[in-house]
Amino acid sequence: MKSKKGFTIVEMLMVIAVLAVLTGIVTTAATSAIRQARSRKADALRDVLQNGISAYYAQRGYWPPKSGQLQKWADDGLDSKYKSKGQHVVALDDNAYDEMMQALVKDCVNASASPVMDVGNLAAARKTAAAQTDDDGYPRCTGRELRQYLGALKAKGGSSGSVLKVSEMVFGYTDAKTGRFRRFTVKYNADSDSVTVEK
Repeated sequence: MKSKKGFTIVEMLMVIAVLAVLTGIVTTAATSAIRQARSRKADALRDVLQNGISAYYAQRGYWPPKSGQLQKWADDGLDSKYKSKGQHVVALDDNAYDEMMQALVKDCVNASASPVMDVGNLAAARKTAAAQTDDDGYPRCTGRELRQYLGALKAKGGSSGSVLKVSEMVFGYTDAKTGRFRRFTVKYNADSDSVTVEK
């Protein structure tokens, strides 16, 4: 009687080990590629926002929005709280940042306005979701979930019939490492009366 030919246990273990190594290599490469793509997109969005803020100022003669923190700092050259500490460059807090971004987005989705930037690729979150953070301070929401809200908003032109009103949303980018929503850092320089955007 002939014995049946098949794989030995050693051969099977070798095949499994090779597959495990290949899977690890592919997973690492894919993760790295995803992070690089997110980082490049965030850099591009930062540039879009930087140019949008500058265009807004060039068109209107004031920083967005007219009654917002940036313009208040521009009007008084930073208040005494900052002057007493010798500060010339300060960053918007989350509330002032959200107010500025909402003014820009409203302008860009309003058909009668002259848009200063394309807001289609910004990550957008519900204000309530962005307020809930994890231990590292990241809002507990992901980029995919957020873009759906922005798409719905653009499709309806920001009208009251849209899924969310602009005032109920916050805007930023998707963090390269975690895939979670992040706000940009917006800084005002009192010496040069200029605004810079950073990740």
